Amino acid sequence: MARTGPPHLDFRSDTRTLPDARMRRATAAAEVGDDVYGDDPTVVLLQERVADLLGTEAALFTPTGTMANLLAPLAAAGPPGSPAPRVIAGADTHMAFLESDGLRRFGGIELLLVRQRPDGLPDPDALAALLAARTDRPVVVCVENTAMMHSGNALDAEATYAVAALAHQHGAHLHLDGARLANAAVALAVPPAHLARPAHSVTFSVSKGLGAPAGALLCGTREYVARARALRGWLGGSLHQVGVLAAPALVALDRLPDLAADHETAAALAAGLATVPGVEVMRPPRPTNMVMARLAGLSAGECAERLAGHGVRVLPLPNGHVRFVTHRAHDMIGVRAAVRALAAVAATVSGPGRRPRTTPRGLAPGTDGGNMTTKPPARGLEERLRDTRARLENDVDLWVATAGASRGVHLIPLSYHWDGNAILVSTPRDSVTGRNLLADGRVRLGLGPTRDVVLIDGVAEPVDVTELGEELGDAFAARTGFDPRKLDEPYQYFRIRPRRVQAWRESNELAGRDLMRDGAWLG
Repeated sequence: MARTGPPHLDFRSDTRTLPDARMRRATAAAEVGDDVYGDDPTVVLLQERVADLLGTEAALFTPTGTMANLLAPLAAAGPPGSPAPRVIAGADTHMAFLESDGLRRFGGIELLLVRQRPDGLPDPDALAALLAARTDRPVVVCVENTAMMHSGNALDAEATYAVAALAHQHGAHLHLDGARLANAAVALAVPPAHLARPAHSVTFSVSKGLGAPAGALLCGTREYVARARALRGWLGGSLHQVGVLAAPALVALDRLPDLAADHETAAALAAGLATVPGVEVMRPPRPTNMVMARLAGLSAGECAERLAGHGVRVLPLPNGHVRFVTHRAHDMIGVRAAVRALAAVAATVSGPGRRPRTTPRGLAPGTDGGNMTTKPPARGLEERLRDTRARLENDVDLWVATAGASRGVHLIPLSYHWDGNAILVSTPRDSVTGRNLLADGRVRLGLGPTRDVVLIDGVAEPVDVTELGEELGDAFAARTGFDPRKLDEPYQYFRIRPRRVQAWRESNELAGRDLMRDGAWLG
């Protein structure tokens, strides 16, 4: 599929973060020993800091969160020779989806899945029934915070205490899969230790939004961590000069407060995606850095594939949603690009629950190999008007074409604000576009990809900041993600009033493509 959007905009996971210069310097300068013998000073310091952060006696570095979650129930079962445990985990958790085979095959674990409430917590009645079932195995209950398949909802300590009470009542060990516990703590404005307190053991990842290149820590009592350390060696997870990985993880711990920015980015993304016709966005009670969206008429896999064609990568999920995860590499420019990409994909779907006729793979658009058209039927005037107004309201960027006697034709993309009657843009006063508009005022604007075109001819009027008004200036800043009023370089606002608007998707819509003439809508 041809790429029509920005490359490398990857929302699949916050594991896509890369170590920055400070982390790389920390790796190069790390003091190392041999962690198999317990004398690597950098990993010892990391373990002490994470144990202190989570309020536990000890912590153990593991290469991955998956290994930590395998060690967790095995260490809970008791000393070597103890029977493998029965693990009860939510049916929608990472442990159920991606770690269950390893738990069974490498740990001999009996895994039972329990349904979850909408917030991601195991259903208390279903959990109580499973805990009451007789078994000769030790029992481990696992809770995930944040709840992955519930749009990254953050569970508060009170919710976890409710599960802990049930587990304690039946003599079960409670394990907290806190791969993104740092996100939950930031979202709830509480220390991570507050959320970890109800559990006997906790997995804590440093390689997701915190940005370290690798590693997770398993936390608990000293006795529990000692058993986990022995098991780690048997599973091949004990590394020697592991300080080179612990050093960037120590840098990552300093960045817990920065996760709030990822949550703000996710909130803006959720709000933007919700404006796209046909898109349903999951709204968790306590959101963090995940956004899950479903586009009517497409499976999650199809939606992800089409978004990739627009340069946006997301993760398709079994529940029909695609997952966006924000992290420090994302900003408002990326958010707007993702919203535009999903809007472009949505425009190819004929309606809620219906799929458009598509071109067979490998054939040119408009053919099916037998000279028979596969174009969707042409839209009527009313539908084109509705779609065009929706694009003006929901898009954020457009192409601006101007011309000047000495400067020639010039084309640039600009962010804009639409108030229902006019388009507001801003550009440096001394730029080619700014000088062209000040000298002439005539402008042509373009919206959408080649198969969903909106062309607008208009006249631009310069607007001084003093005439702009605070409300309009704030609205422009909120929509575009930048505020020219706060920049040192002099920017000029322009109010563009459309005089002619045309819109078409395929060649069968070229006839009658005019939607506005002489500044008046035709419908």
